[in-house]
Amino acid sequence: MEWVAQNTQYLSNWNPVVATEEDLLKKAKEVMVLESMNKKQLGVLYEDRLKKTYEERLASISNYYTGNPPAKQSIDANGSSLSISIERTFGRYMV
Repeated sequence: MEWVAQNTQYLSNWNPVVATEEDLLKKAKEVMVLESMNKKQLGVLYEDRLKKTYEERLASISNYYTGNPPAKQSIDANGSSLSISIERTFGRYMV
């Protein structure tokens, strides 16, 4: 903890929001200056609002993901739960 206190500083007055292309260039230059300092910076460097969210990017590929995301799909075969064999799945790791 002592090393961390001496060699890092938290970006408390840093605004990480990137809303325009100009912001992105400006922030990149500012980060290069921060990285050249003796103390390493901790905190959020960029919050890029120019990029779409992960969900938006998936939806642009296929609308199926927004209505029926994989995490909410049931795992079954012909209406029955899938049988899982621990030995078959993890057998090579078992001692």
